[in-house]
Amino acid sequence: MLSAAIFDLDGTLVDFHFDGVSAKKALLAKIAELNIDADVSEANTTQDIFERVYASLSTNGASSRINDVRQELYRVLEHYELQAMPKILLKEKALETLEILKNDVALALVTNSGRNPASKILTKHGIERFFRVTVTRDDVVRLKPRGDGIAKAVSMLDVDTSEAIYIGDSVYDIRAAKEANVLVAAVVGGVHGTERLIKEEPDMVINDIAAVPSMLRQINGAVDAKRRTGE
Repeated sequence: MLSAAIFDLDGTLVDFHFDGVSAKKALLAKIAELNIDADVSEANTTQDIFERVYASLSTNGASSRINDVRQELYRVLEHYELQAMPKILLKEKALETLEILKNDVALALVTNSGRNPASKILTKHGIERFFRVTVTRDDVVRLKPRGDGIAKAVSMLDVDTSEAIYIGDSVYDIRAAKEANVLVAAVVGGVHGTERLIKEEPDMVINDIAAVPSMLRQINGAVDAKRRTGE
């Protein structure tokens, strides 16, 4: 039975306005400014860039710099996250969906955004009260598409992975959920198109976040029916 629903933030609960292209260029410029010899480009995911930077520092005997470099790079991302805030609106029916779910399952949030920008967005739209657990990039070493954030949320909620589902709008959400060994529902209308989402083989694809409560009821109803029939 599903007892926990873990949500992505940008593109799932709120509109996605983060200028990823400019942010990535700024990250690469900062890496060059810090004199880090890493094989990175705009073709790499943000997490891949971080991993390559950390690997380069370790290989060159500069592991002690990793935490400081991480914070430098996170500040770059935060600049663009805060820049996008005035444009960010709550997704239609997101508030109503969370209201319906709050008494049925434990709710958590896992985002690649920083703690400060995420908190501001949640407070701005009055939805911070719904989440028992919020995991941001400041709480983990590896970002999505790695599963660290989701695994941490599951642990903090004190549920089994079989009892949790992650809801997100991108292929990175799907990959992260699979690595964390939880069910994943892909919501159409976010950062990645339907065909690209389907290609990643999520457990479910839904057209609207408002479909989440009925989806969870169907899943739990099917599990309950199997238990009652002894299957």
